[in-house]
Amino acid sequence: MTKAEADQTIVQEYEVDAAPDKLWRAVSITEYREQWLPSGDLDGAEPLSLDEGRSVRYAMKEPEPPFRRSEVTFEIEPIEAG
Repeated sequence: MTKAEADQTIVQEYEVDAAPDKLWRAVSITEYREQWLPSGDLDGAEPLSLDEGRSVRYAMKEPEPPFRRSEVTFEIEPIEAG
């Protein structure tokens, strides 16, 4: 990652009351992901990268001009509480 890319990176962290494998299915299986991240928001339904059970990265694009592109990465880590 270049410095310019790092300067434009937004990191959001959430604790979710669900098992890591359930969260993994929600972000990696199209039928589940569609419920909250529609394929129309993605620049292709296939992930750019995938680390099974840990992280998945998708390319995104705006549906209207200027059609800006971005990437979203979901990283799943169990927390001590569960």
